Amino acid sequence: MEVGGGETVESVLKRLDQKSEYAVVRGTCVGILFISLWALNLHVFKVAHIDISCIYPAKLVSAGGYGGSGKSDHGSGSGGSSKDVGRTTGSRRSPSAVLQKQQQQAQQPVCHPRKVINLVTVLVLAMVFCILIMSELLGQPYQHAPFIFYFLLLAAVIYPSDTTLMFRELALLFGRVLWLVVLPGTEIHFLEVLVGDILTSLSKVFFEVGLTCVATLLSLSPGLFRIVSPDIFPTLLASTPFILRIRQCVVQRRGTASGKARFLVSLNILKYCSSIPGLWLPLLLAPHYSTYQIERVLLVVLLVNSLYSFLWDVIMDWGLGHVKLTGAPKKGGGGAVRLRHWGLRPTLLFGSAGSYYAAIGLDLVLRLVWVLKYVNFDHRLSYDKFMLLIECLEVLRRGIWSIYRIEWECLSINGGRKGGGLLGRVETPMGGGIGMVAIGSKRAGGNGAGNTLARDMEGEVDLERSVGIETESGGGEGTDVTTVLLSR
Repeated sequence: MEVGGGETVESVLKRLDQKSEYAVVRGTCVGILFISLWALNLHVFKVAHIDISCIYPAKLVSAGGYGGSGKSDHGSGSGGSSKDVGRTTGSRRSPSAVLQKQQQQAQQPVCHPRKVINLVTVLVLAMVFCILIMSELLGQPYQHAPFIFYFLLLAAVIYPSDTTLMFRELALLFGRVLWLVVLPGTEIHFLEVLVGDILTSLSKVFFEVGLTCVATLLSLSPGLFRIVSPDIFPTLLASTPFILRIRQCVVQRRGTASGKARFLVSLNILKYCSSIPGLWLPLLLAPHYSTYQIERVLLVVLLVNSLYSFLWDVIMDWGLGHVKLTGAPKKGGGGAVRLRHWGLRPTLLFGSAGSYYAAIGLDLVLRLVWVLKYVNFDHRLSYDKFMLLIECLEVLRRGIWSIYRIEWECLSINGGRKGGGLLGRVETPMGGGIGMVAIGSKRAGGNGAGNTLARDMEGEVDLERSVGIETESGGGEGTDVTTVLLSR
């Protein structure tokens, strides 16, 4: 029986089975790697003393989705150890004790690095356990182990116990954010954009999930694919993250009054639109052109998209790529300052400039990792190993990208919510640094000086000069004297 394109059901099943045999295993491994990088990101911001609570939507914070603002483990923001919360001497808890425990748990941040690290540990051990059970005890191929893994994960989310509270909290948090990504409102928050971008890095995982579904349905009912190609559904599923991001950008563009901002959002829409042809061209051109011709077209399309996305990563998402700022330092601290490091920006919160140059180079290399397919590198590995390598490298790139993306967002919103400062270590002209420096917006008393001074071990240092913050002089009462330079 033919299913379209001259292929028989047997040939399609064979092709799909080869590609989808270990797809669920790869997707599970990539998902665990993503959560591990998420934990690493949270740990990096905690070590750097950067408060990222300003990126959380107020509507989710008020619902208890995020909790505190990343304060110390012993501070009120984290609520201390959950083991001591709500304990009573008797076997039954009083209503007040239960209420107190619920309130303290609501104040404890769900996205605490320790919680996410514990989650990763549990997931890895559970996956290894499922593989051992499937292969050693049941004598079945280990590629079916993820089904047991997901069953245990679902049971942990549903089972009402203090031990599984972490799974329920994180599942509820992810569900809320994913709902906002799929069905955005009239205003798009940064976290929704961040999650949308992360989903685009999982496009290949969505494609393989589609392949698995198609292979299963085709084996059960071959008549479903007499007219429609079996490759359409996986490709459509892989395109979904980019479509969601395009929709977010359209909503942002409608809510933007500035002509320049609308133009930049349009360029962002064009960037995501350039990702879709690379997914659909092989499917559309296959009946009419040879594999060689299709690969030549894909090479050009993917190269344009990769370079476009790389430039957007560096300039727009990270706020880097500036050769110099307009103007020169003025006496008294007024005016913009020249860059201390070529191609970066004045304020760098993560160590030396070398880490930023390394991140830029690594982002470019990982953006172009698909070239390995065109140099016959995939022939040295099996299809499953090559796809796992490509997917893991893309998730790794996204993990590195998100660190600098969140850093630039914190700088852009100038400290975030009231009462939350943007903390970090900034270099001084004398070397060394100033730890725990608040870079949030401050109000001056109208003296016109516009200088925020910080004391170092060596003496007083003009903070605006050291971190490259533009100051306004002579602003009078209530003037913002520390306005982070925005070059988006």
